[in-house]
Amino acid sequence: MTDYHPLLQRQIKKHLDPRLDLNSLTQFLDSIQSSYLAADDDRKNLQRSLELSSKELLEKNSELRAVFQAFPDIFLRINDDGLILDYKRSQTEGFYLLPHRLHGKRLPEIFDGPLSQSFEQALIKVKEEKSLQSLEYSQAMNGRLHFYEARILPLLENQIIVIIRNITERKIAEKALKESEQRYALVLRGANDGIWDWDLKTNKIILSDQWKMMLGLDDLDITQDPMEWFNRIHPDDIQMVRREIDAVIHQGESFLKIEHRILHKNQTYLWVLTRGISVQDDQGTAYRLVGSQTDITLRKAAEDQLRHDALHDKLTGLPNRTLFLDRVNRLISHSQRNPDYKFAILFIDLDRFKLVNDSLGHEAGDQLLIKFSKRLKTCLRASDTIARLAGDEFTVLLDDIRDVRGALYFAERIQKELTTPFIILDQNIFITASVGIATNSQEHTLAEAIIRDADTAMYRAKVKGKACHELFDKDMQNRVIAQINLEADLRRAINNKEFEIHYQPIICCRSGRILCMEALLRWNHPSKGMIPPLEFIPLAEESGMILNIGQWVLETVCQQNKKWQEQKLPKVSMAVNFSARQFQHQNLPELIKRTMQEFGSPSLTLELEITESIAIKDANFSVETLTKLKKMGVQISLDDFGVGYSSIHCLKLFPIDSLKIERIFIQDLPQNKSNADIVSAIIALAHKLGLKTVAEGVESKEQFEFLKLEGCDEAQGFYFSRPVPVKQATELLLNKKSFG
Repeated sequence: MTDYHPLLQRQIKKHLDPRLDLNSLTQFLDSIQSSYLAADDDRKNLQRSLELSSKELLEKNSELRAVFQAFPDIFLRINDDGLILDYKRSQTEGFYLLPHRLHGKRLPEIFDGPLSQSFEQALIKVKEEKSLQSLEYSQAMNGRLHFYEARILPLLENQIIVIIRNITERKIAEKALKESEQRYALVLRGANDGIWDWDLKTNKIILSDQWKMMLGLDDLDITQDPMEWFNRIHPDDIQMVRREIDAVIHQGESFLKIEHRILHKNQTYLWVLTRGISVQDDQGTAYRLVGSQTDITLRKAAEDQLRHDALHDKLTGLPNRTLFLDRVNRLISHSQRNPDYKFAILFIDLDRFKLVNDSLGHEAGDQLLIKFSKRLKTCLRASDTIARLAGDEFTVLLDDIRDVRGALYFAERIQKELTTPFIILDQNIFITASVGIATNSQEHTLAEAIIRDADTAMYRAKVKGKACHELFDKDMQNRVIAQINLEADLRRAINNKEFEIHYQPIICCRSGRILCMEALLRWNHPSKGMIPPLEFIPLAEESGMILNIGQWVLETVCQQNKKWQEQKLPKVSMAVNFSARQFQHQNLPELIKRTMQEFGSPSLTLELEITESIAIKDANFSVETLTKLKKMGVQISLDDFGVGYSSIHCLKLFPIDSLKIERIFIQDLPQNKSNADIVSAIIALAHKLGLKTVAEGVESKEQFEFLKLEGCDEAQGFYFSRPVPVKQATELLLNKKSFG
């Protein structure tokens, strides 16, 4: 290297690096060209050094040859006419240039068509402008398209060097990158999510246009400072967001997924779902965090609405049973920790609400419930809770009262508010309520227990006459438990054959003969003995069990009458009492007809006893049902006449056969002149209307004699016989006894 000019030595040393790429070599040759055109004195010395050909220079300087051999390119040395003087063939696979195509040829000649012209033009520019010329081209080889880059630059005054590099892989990579960038751009434009990219080293965050649009922002509204993002997060959420992000950045968590609120430009908050993932270096240190932001405001609103609907009554908007139970349980927990803390539950049931529904329709009933709930709110404090449990049942939670007097005060205030009518469909509707009150105690560990006690007290208020309030006490609970146990026993009674039918004869007042046997139900409880009908019939009626029990009674009576007829006993009719629930059965005539045909004899005469109150409950239905029964041959008897409405219109309206005079008018005959006059009037009225009369509760000969004198048709009572089991009733018929 000592043979060269010092300037050239410096240039060669500077660039003698086996890692040199094409650009570095170009710079190297450019620097030689610049040095050649430098100062006059240096130019003369440099010309002497460069008079050797490129080939001689490479041969004499092994280090420089190593530089050339290190490049995966083709080097061509040509003269200024384009004639190829020398070359270095690349070892890189894919070059099409072969030795026999190079010797003695001009550079443009080894290419075809337009490409030859391109090289020709490039050579001209190099000679004229003494500057580097570049061009890219492609050639097909082995069924594959290859891409090349040619750089042509002047080396000496009459020599040019050409460097050709295979850039196929680079072109493929550039194409793939361009396609990827296009796809990424399309994804960003088409995605509903906002994209963010946080460089943790520079602490800069890039936010996509969609991210900004989601918050109503433009480029001037927010910078790349992450704090501008964090400052928009809702104050109640920021700690949670920072904690989750910190876990991903510093604690090795893989994914970020958080829901939080973020401020929109219009100063409202959106709910967003932020997701992200960290990019880590070889040491596991996160240097980048990328992710997305999705607007979930509508979803959150829907979830809130679902939660509200799940905990509130749809009609009134009040809390429902679920929410009410939760709040009561919270207060129970508080009272367990603070024994002096008191609260109360009011259980409210509207009286005669069904009447409003039935007469004015369900729309009117709904309006009444809405207006009642609003009026109820005016009676209470903000800290109290009102709930609608179901139908016309409401509950009130009175929070933090001094003692039971506070609860009684609120109950009285509610009753007072109801003295003002509700205007429904332009009508004044008066309604009352029965209110049960229960206060908390250490025994109440669950909300259901104290609500049950308030419900029990409400039921007691109903029994007492409605439109009042009642405070729960322990005796109520005992009575309710006894009632529940009795109901459970009643459900088992039919299957266990605990019911019996006792029969009481009905006597003809003129002949003294037995005309009819009235069937009376008895319950022989296995442990409590005979239970009076007044104790279990109302329970059976309320629970609906009366339908099954009544059907059993009807079947048993028909079977017993058939047996008596088969025994050739005196023919008697059979009287059966029907309750209101039985009588309201839609297919009652068909049911009775089928039962009589299946279990009775063809000559059976059945008498159906109903009370006046049952008959007038739905007059049209009663007339239709009784008319069908009459056509079947069933006798209709109006029971307990004289203690109900005793309407003359009813006697004309309903197709009945007989009136049964209530026992209270019989018990002190004939001494009680007032009762005697009433009985005489009833008998006379019935006969005028073509009806029979039956006196109940006859217990003495004097009563019987009076009834006979007044023309009463039939009588029954202890004077003739108590209700007796089937065996004794059979004996009465066998004896053919006449009573007189």
